[in-house]
Amino acid sequence: MSIFKTAIILFAVVYIIVIIPIIFRYLITIKKLKPNKLSRSLYEDDESFIKSWKKIKEKGMLKHVLQNTIIWTIIITIIMYIISISLLFLLDERSVHKGMQYQTLFYPLLEEGIILSILKSLMQWFFGKNRYNHLKEKGKIESGK
Repeated sequence: MSIFKTAIILFAVVYIIVIIPIIFRYLITIKKLKPNKLSRSLYEDDESFIKSWKKIKEKGMLKHVLQNTIIWTIIITIIMYIISISLLFLLDERSVHKGMQYQTLFYPLLEEGIILSILKSLMQWFFGKNRYNHLKEKGKIESGK
């Protein structure tokens, strides 16, 4: 797979997974967008975040990172594989060896999916921890619980 194709795939995945939730979070916090089903799936308000973070924190970092890594590896790899096949179909001419190209794409994409999902899981843990601590400092969380 060429560097150009890899860059396009990684950009698309990063955009879908990272940038869009940040945009929704920003629009909700500046009150340009009202929370709806789609935005709530990408962004949690403070109360629901506190409830979910307490459960996540009880389970521990290792379990959280492992579970998210497995789930996101599958999701990211499938997304990148679909994008790759689409790019191959659009950019390359049809050939007899195309089936082999599809097969050889899977393992490099799986490796990239594992790396990206580990990074995403760790970032999610540390961002969640910082958000929880920030909310605790603001007084939105009772200190005894």
